[in-house]
Amino acid sequence: MKIGLQLWTVRHEAARDFAESLRQVAAVGYRAVEFAGYGGWPADELKGLVTDLGLRPVSSHVGWERLRHHRDEELAYAQTLGLEYLVCPGLPEAVRQDPAAARAGLVEIAAGCRAAGLTFGYHNHAVELTERGPDGRPLLDALLGEPVAAELDLYWLAAGGADPQTSLARYAGQVPLVHLKDMAPDRRHDVEVGQGVLPWAALRAAAAAAQVAWGFVEQEDFTDSPWPRIAQSLAFLRATFGEEAIV
Repeated sequence: MKIGLQLWTVRHEAARDFAESLRQVAAVGYRAVEFAGYGGWPADELKGLVTDLGLRPVSSHVGWERLRHHRDEELAYAQTLGLEYLVCPGLPEAVRQDPAAARAGLVEIAAGCRAAGLTFGYHNHAVELTERGPDGRPLLDALLGEPVAAELDLYWLAAGGADPQTSLARYAGQVPLVHLKDMAPDRRHDVEVGQGVLPWAALRAAAAAAQVAWGFVEQEDFTDSPWPRIAQSLAFLRATFGEEAIV
């Protein structure tokens, strides 16, 4: 598994200065990113910026409504930027009320992505574990499956009552991406990777067995500067996953 940063982690800094935030990400030592918005940049200019900074644009989170109603525009942008994956970061509550229709919509989006040379994935929160599909299984089971890949968020799996290791094994071969996010001892918020309760040595082995290609560091629960926090997570992952994981 190779390591990158989910840029939602630095969303407040990016809102003030998108280009400078990317420069800071590269300065910390990350070499790959997953986008959560593009800062209003044209795709060709953003491609030039990340190339100059030595950052690999791997994936992007794009909301359900954009994927449903502006798919061609999003696919064209992703192709120009050189992305490999597009990921839906979650579903509106009203959409989740009809799991069959939600699944059909995700399959349709996945087909469009595949035709454009991209892999489409779905990112979970806790709600997909706590809500149930028509067969009584977790909603996540109703949404995933070929051609919809999984981006498993390890923190949200645990928050939803699932075991991340078991989930990685359950969806093995269908999980090209994961979010690397640790859980505080009080289980109420996330912390720097390696500073919480998730068993990272075991998760490393489980991710390898599940054929995970990319892991993106993400942290949401802090109010101070993100830069020392993402640096701390990266240092831990270098030690745990090996230098070769930092592309």
